Amino acid sequence: MAAVGFSRPSSLPGAQNGPAATPVDSERASRERMAKTLLWGYIGATVVVLVTRGIPFDRRFTVMWIIAAMAINALGKSRREAGMTIVRWVPFLAAVVAHDLGGSFADNFGRKVVVNPQLHFDKWLFGGTAPTTWFQHHLHRTGQVRWFDAVVAIIYLSHFVAPYAVAAFLWKRDRSAWKRYTAVYFFLAAAAFVTFALYPTAPPWMAADRGLLPPTPRLVSDGWQLIGAKAVSFLVVGGQKAANDVAAIPSLHGAHSLLVVWFLWSRVRKGWRPWLVLYPVAMLFCLVYGGEHYVADVLVGWAYLAIVAVSVNAVANRLSRTWAAAKSERDHRTQNLAPFHLVEGGFDAVDADSLAHEPVQVEAALQIEVDEHREVAARQAVAVPT
Repeated sequence: MAAVGFSRPSSLPGAQNGPAATPVDSERASRERMAKTLLWGYIGATVVVLVTRGIPFDRRFTVMWIIAAMAINALGKSRREAGMTIVRWVPFLAAVVAHDLGGSFADNFGRKVVVNPQLHFDKWLFGGTAPTTWFQHHLHRTGQVRWFDAVVAIIYLSHFVAPYAVAAFLWKRDRSAWKRYTAVYFFLAAAAFVTFALYPTAPPWMAADRGLLPPTPRLVSDGWQLIGAKAVSFLVVGGQKAANDVAAIPSLHGAHSLLVVWFLWSRVRKGWRPWLVLYPVAMLFCLVYGGEHYVADVLVGWAYLAIVAVSVNAVANRLSRTWAAAKSERDHRTQNLAPFHLVEGGFDAVDADSLAHEPVQVEAALQIEVDEHREVAARQAVAVPT
């Protein structure tokens, strides 16, 4: 006899294999898909702009690109979150605008470009020879690109990525640290803005153009030829032409490299910290060897960063203690008033209980009165003769 088999239905009519998706879940999933699509489209557009227009050495566009990317990513949560992301990143944009406008304000104030003090300091510090001249004399050969030139090119270019990458990292991982980072970045840029406006200074390559140093080429882009990315080298040179040439002191390349270390120090493993310290030191070498800055410029940038960071942390810690004390005082007052709230609540409960029983008491009294009238009527009926 052939066995008869029955296939078991996967699900009964009307049954569900899992919890039903609510309209809110569907809307959230739709927003997330839309945000991912927009983000990938945005990344594609960014690549096209980089290839056709060059690397954005104008920091305003760099920061606006990053803000837009963060806002698109936040759009997956809600439109309000996307809007608040833009608002919270505005201080970064304001700081970048302050930095970029420093040179034009210097021209408006009629300040002459300072050339000698930083050059004399470097010569005094290194025994009469400017370190830029010494490095280029011993390491650079005209028409030759060496392996360390590629390292110099990459480290120099990291200045236009690293500070904002760290900001994005802190935004995702630690909002409290991100707020302090934003404050340090903002006030550092504000201090640099004032300095650029009142004290415009020439870098080594400009001093060489004026005959104060031997020929000093700008070498920070040569290494891209060794990597096989000559197009990147041309883009870097093109970007430099749009930069502020007299914004040498303080060196924000140096200051930002130390800023990255300052905020990542406690967030990396101890084994990585020596490598982290090498970043500002390597940036110092790249800037001096490449003819972009004097050692004095970088030291002033580090000093600016230290002063601003310590000041911001001190103010932030004091505000935190003040807010914590105010919160503690409110909690203490609430605890002291708790017994009175209990007594008041007890009275309210008694009143509510009395009101709840009052209708029952009135109904009982009326019933007693009705019963008494019935008894009187019954006795009178018995007393009447037939």
